[in-house]
Amino acid sequence: MAECDEILVAGRPGGDARAVADDLAAVDGVTAAAATAADPAGVEPDGADCLVWVGPATGDGLAALIERAGGPDGTPVVVVADGDLPPEAAFDAGVADFVRAGEGDGSVLARRVGRLLADEPDSSPADRTAADGSGEAADALRATPPEANAERVLERVDAAVMGIDDDWRITYLNGPAAEALGKPADAAVGEVVWEAFPDIEGSVFEREYRAALSSQAVRTFETRYEPEDSWLEVSVFPAADGLSVYVRDVTEQKRTKAELERNERALRDLQRLASSRDRSFDEKLERALAVGCERLDLPLGYMTRIDGDTQTVVAANGDAGVEPGTRQPVAESYCRRTVETDGLLALEHAAGEGWDDDPAYERHGMECYLGGKLLVDGELYGTLCFGADDAREAPFSDAEETFIELLIEWVSYELERREREQDLGRYETIVRSVDDGVYELDDEGRFTFVNPAMSRITGYDADELVGEHVSVVKDDDATAAAVDALLSGEATERTVESVVQRKRGPPVPCEDGLTALTGDEGAARGVVGVVRDVTEQKAHREMLSELVTSSRSLMQARDRGEVAEMAAQAVAEVLGFELNTVRLFDRETDRLEPAGTTGAVAERGVETPTYDVDEGGPGRAFVDGKMVVVEDTATLDDDHPHDIVRSALHIPMGVHGTISIGAETVDAFSNTDRQAAQLLATSAAAAANRAKREQEVREARERVDTLVDRINGLIENTVEVLVQAGTREELEAGVVEQLVATDPYAFAWIGRPDLAAERLEAAAWAGDVPELADAVADLSLDRSAARDAADPAALALDDEAIHIVDDLADAPDGSVHAAARDAGLGSLIAVPLTYKDASYGVLCVYAPEADAFADREQVVLDALGRAVANAVNAIESGRILSTDRVVELEFTVRDDDLLFNRLSGRTDATYELTGSVHESDGSVRLYVAASGADAEEIESTLAGDDGVAASSIIADHDGDVLFEAVVDDSLVESLADHGAVTRSVVAEDGLVRYTIELPYEAEARELFELVSDRYRGTDLVGYHEHERPVRTRQEFREAVTDRFTDRQETAIRTAYLGGFFEWPRDVDGDDLAGSMDISRPTYHQHLRAAQRKVFDELFDPHSGR
Repeated sequence: MAECDEILVAGRPGGDARAVADDLAAVDGVTAAAATAADPAGVEPDGADCLVWVGPATGDGLAALIERAGGPDGTPVVVVADGDLPPEAAFDAGVADFVRAGEGDGSVLARRVGRLLADEPDSSPADRTAADGSGEAADALRATPPEANAERVLERVDAAVMGIDDDWRITYLNGPAAEALGKPADAAVGEVVWEAFPDIEGSVFEREYRAALSSQAVRTFETRYEPEDSWLEVSVFPAADGLSVYVRDVTEQKRTKAELERNERALRDLQRLASSRDRSFDEKLERALAVGCERLDLPLGYMTRIDGDTQTVVAANGDAGVEPGTRQPVAESYCRRTVETDGLLALEHAAGEGWDDDPAYERHGMECYLGGKLLVDGELYGTLCFGADDAREAPFSDAEETFIELLIEWVSYELERREREQDLGRYETIVRSVDDGVYELDDEGRFTFVNPAMSRITGYDADELVGEHVSVVKDDDATAAAVDALLSGEATERTVESVVQRKRGPPVPCEDGLTALTGDEGAARGVVGVVRDVTEQKAHREMLSELVTSSRSLMQARDRGEVAEMAAQAVAEVLGFELNTVRLFDRETDRLEPAGTTGAVAERGVETPTYDVDEGGPGRAFVDGKMVVVEDTATLDDDHPHDIVRSALHIPMGVHGTISIGAETVDAFSNTDRQAAQLLATSAAAAANRAKREQEVREARERVDTLVDRINGLIENTVEVLVQAGTREELEAGVVEQLVATDPYAFAWIGRPDLAAERLEAAAWAGDVPELADAVADLSLDRSAARDAADPAALALDDEAIHIVDDLADAPDGSVHAAARDAGLGSLIAVPLTYKDASYGVLCVYAPEADAFADREQVVLDALGRAVANAVNAIESGRILSTDRVVELEFTVRDDDLLFNRLSGRTDATYELTGSVHESDGSVRLYVAASGADAEEIESTLAGDDGVAASSIIADHDGDVLFEAVVDDSLVESLADHGAVTRSVVAEDGLVRYTIELPYEAEARELFELVSDRYRGTDLVGYHEHERPVRTRQEFREAVTDRFTDRQETAIRTAYLGGFFEWPRDVDGDDLAGSMDISRPTYHQHLRAAQRKVFDELFDPHSGR
């Protein structure tokens, strides 16, 4: 076509010209306009490249149109007409082409018009006929006979056209006819038609041809042409000398029509099925599958249910071996891909479409398949499928797929409707079977429905209530307000507690839950209510309230007996049963003894026997810990009368006993009674536990008070002895005397260690046990042998820990403790007397009873032992301060366990202890002077020493260094604990020399052995006894004053008297310097010199010697 060819489509008003123009306008490179006229003669060509007349026409009208368009050689005219206009008449009028109305879908007309407007391959622009009929081609056409022009036109027709003379010989075949014959037209012309087309001889073709020729009337018929498997529409136009046969292939139209008819038929079947009320869902489903099979012309249809990984056939139609109830994995089914596909899954030839190795194909071998998924409330239910073992020749048509989609939608809807009906049926069953009353009210508050329970609660039949206002049975304000609020839209739910007025009888307390029912527009159209009879709940609440009150009362009981009495009465008050007995378990007799009863038990003469454990109902309940129910006491096989108590409950009360509840009728106890009795028994058990604990606490408090009084007395008296004792002997004697004066102690003695002889000697003892006193007086215990014999005194001394003999029957034979046992004493405690590292002996205390030394006793005696050791240490340490005759020991130590050994061994300096201070945390701060030392080296050595907790350099001047070191353990401290005074400590080259002083009476040898046992390389190098005059305060003052100059004495006295050493200071250095008429620096020089001399006398260990 040329670019943008213009086509004018004309037709009668109300005809199809506009629709045809729209179809042609969709063709690329074409513009199409529509016009209307009463007949073709009234159409104006208006310069169009092609004219198309649509609708009825006459030969004359067409001739007039062709004349206006420039004649047969002018603008081509195409006619679209029905069977009323023979093609020959149109061609005789000069039209360029003829198209049968309804032929194809518009594509035929577009193709024909395209041919007319296209440039032919063997033509050139110069050969084209102009619109006005000019040009070379036009001249050639004018020179061509009309018959040739008609033949040219017939060649353009898509239908087969054949001419036959009156001898039945073929006179003309156009291209489609020759193609159908299978030979060129020239070769066929002259042949007898029955010979050229032997298949039509004797057929409807021959009959109609002969009828047309004989009657000279047009014959039109449709027939199936078997050789081509097609449907043909044949028009036979007779003439005097023969026939013109026009044959058109209408197979597609026939198939389309048949498809529409099948579709309409299937839709009618489906519509009748959907509207049927006589068939069940299963019957409808079976018929729906049959309709689908008929519509698709397939032998198998089935519906599946998919649950997880399993597919179950629910229904099936056909004889393909698929039975309802068949299960298989989804992975082995065609449905696996169906549920993964949006829309339908269609297979015409499964093997040819890549399914030959699919598990579903291998299992079922189905070649043809069409299926889709069923959705119920938006969730996958299963699939609806159709198929066949044979492949399908043609794809599924749009109409077929549309029908199956519609069928799937209908089945999904039916499934949803069935589930809703089942739900409604269940709901209706529930509503009619529940114990709660259910009712519905309309928008005026009148009953429209009541269930049987509502009738039972109200006493009215359903037909008596329906139509009546709710106030007939619920006339309270709360219900009226709730209904008004729901119907007005003010609320959607309300709960009301009220009463239901029965038809007969008293009102019933109820709880009513009301909910608004809304219509399509959201407005309230009624109310639904659920009424619950709360008579029992109300009674239950009241009973629980009484239970709570009873439980609180039980918790006030002081002992178990009072709990038993109160529990028996509580059962009568809460449950209304008056024949109650509470038995408590007696551990001594292992029996359940009656401890509490109600007054009615005695009044009615009911026996209350004592039961052995596991005897009778009370015994079984106690042992098993479970309630025993006796519905009829006549069935019991025991020796007790049962004429009064006809049924009973026996409830365990924890470990304390049981509660027995009796009734005068058989099977008198409801489930509520049993539950309440169980709760009451639990409360009674808790109250008994509480009463028992409180009684134990009271008894324990009394014991503690007694113990505290005794201990307080012991401590006060012992502390007085410790404070007042002037010697160790006085202290030890006073301690043992105070102990035996305190219950329950009968005898006490203190053993003092002899370090040199490795023995334990009795130093003091007290107690009115003559046999034991004699044994202790002669005591001289070999510590090694005693330790081997597990003597508690030796063990306590060596282990520095308490040792107890709870029963003196276990005391070692031959020991002093065996003498105590023989004297009738029961138990012993041995307490070490230890102060820091110093051991001052052992304290042994005896009691008449076994197991007399409980935890509290042990704590008190352990503390007492430490206090005695501390007091002994104080006495021993004080002796060096007051004695005028001392022993001076001088010894050396070479052991790296000592700090001085480590320091002097690692550096070249000489170290001397200048002082020490005991810190509050137990550590010792040492002040050390080092000569010939390097401060950095000392500081580094101290920092790397694990035994030094902290250190710092105080002064560093010309090789003399003063530093401090904090240590956790020091020999100087240990010596002080044993009453020694360290006079000097000097270390050099890894050897330390100690000089100490001891009281004359002290055991110098024992102390030295203590040091040598602890440190390697200890050697005694000096032992001296000498007099040491005691310096009085006056002598100390005179020694200090003798060292002052006049100026120094004046400076320090003025500062002291003037308040210079107070804080805040009363005067400053300027004032004091002014009083002495000297400068401030000079004053401070005199003051510091005086202070230094005071401190020398105070801290220098060599001063005053």
